[in-house]
Amino acid sequence: MFHSGLTCIVTLCIEKFLGSNAKAIQSIVANEMLITDEGDWKITWVDDSSHGHDKALSIRKVMSQHPDAEKPTTYYIGDGISDISAACECDYLFAKKGLDLEEWCLSKQQKHITWTTFRDVEQKMREVVN
Repeated sequence: MFHSGLTCIVTLCIEKFLGSNAKAIQSIVANEMLITDEGDWKITWVDDSSHGHDKALSIRKVMSQHPDAEKPTTYYIGDGISDISAACECDYLFAKKGLDLEEWCLSKQQKHITWTTFRDVEQKMREVVN
């Protein structure tokens, strides 16, 4: 399961990085984007929370739909303050090096995987999925 970002971008990344393993992704919860005829981006937020998406709440909602023995593995890739709420709700937390989420993880001793580029995320996810 993936959360946040923009659905179209997250989907492209999953397909590129995971290839045939992308079918293992059961759910993507993300903000939607529409490009207007004028070329402007119009974002449709998942909810009305202060960051446009209460990511922890979304993870809990999806997880509540599954019996304990069948809960999907959750992956979360983040970098900032709006990602902190989800940090304790996922199985694999990727925190971008040197930014707010990683600093928070270090200060709270929250287990995470530091990443600098999406290639780092890709490599670790391939290890996990395979």
